Amino acid sequence: MISSRIRIRNVLSSLLSALAKPMASETDHNIRVEDPEKQRDWRLLKRLRQFVLRRAWYIHTPVVMMVQAPPALISSMLKTAARPSVTRLQHRNLFASGRRYYFHPMAAGFRMTTTHNRRWRYRKRTSSIVVMRGELEEMDENITRITLESRVNVGFLLDAFLIPVAMGALLIYTPWPPLIIALSIFALLTLSWISHRAYVILEAEEMVWFTQKALEDLVPAEIQAIGAQSENVVYEQREFEEAWEKFYRQHRDES
Repeated sequence: MISSRIRIRNVLSSLLSALAKPMASETDHNIRVEDPEKQRDWRLLKRLRQFVLRRAWYIHTPVVMMVQAPPALISSMLKTAARPSVTRLQHRNLFASGRRYYFHPMAAGFRMTTTHNRRWRYRKRTSSIVVMRGELEEMDENITRITLESRVNVGFLLDAFLIPVAMGALLIYTPWPPLIIALSIFALLTLSWISHRAYVILEAEEMVWFTQKALEDLVPAEIQAIGAQSENVVYEQREFEEAWEKFYRQHRDES
């Protein structure tokens, strides 16, 4: 009796497994099939997002440094150099106008901000408007790649639109032609954006310069270059996306 129950159970389990395989294959087939229009819309949204991030959120392209030192030594040198000292007079230009650097170590690198004295207010300092993130990646034994990337502070980014929006709300009620009002608001937004952008670029460059000066005693690591142009090497972000899409379509058709 027990053996017959076991046989029946085995037969049922084999039937269920046989039925589950076609269902899984159909599910996988449905997953692979994607709407080309949705893919095109997704690529457009992705490019728009990257464009906005490059122009508004991030300040400069990533700065890469290769040095012959472990990540722990690099963090220690940056932390020490962030504190002004009479024993490091070669770095005195880094602290001109009362500039200070705030170094915060992290798991995969560090985070840095900077402030300086306000010239028109005694003993008052500016707020940190730029956050620089440094990634320390150990490439080889005693060789570390430092990637510096700066972004604007959210509060300062919103401050770029505060005065133009307030002035625009007042200009709407003036008895001027609509074209003059629109041009005035656009000019206010443009001038405010240019001034804020120039300010954050200056602050970011100060922190990049500080990092380079603090690590100038380390021996730069020499990495062999790829050389001439090659068909198997992608140099631009757009070329990489096109190559990846082509590779994906080929393997999707094969499957």
